[in-house]
Amino acid sequence: MHGGQDIGHPEWKPQRMVFVGDADKRVWLVENPDDLKGHEGEHLRITGQFDAGKRVVRVAQFSILAEGKK
Repeated sequence: MHGGQDIGHPEWKPQRMVFVGDADKRVWLVENPDDLKGHEGEHLRITGQFDAGKRVVRVAQFSILAEGKK
């Protein structure tokens, strides 16, 4: 299913890319989303710089996890 921008609802805007942690389900804004382009919705292991105060992450490296692995 796609967001509203794909079906013509002008009030629905694309949202920023986020990363959701497996353990705590915290949502982190991704500062460099272009580095993850094409991997939206995939289960990834990431390393990078996390700013807990702003809940922002700058991804340095990532790997794709197999389904069901954490």
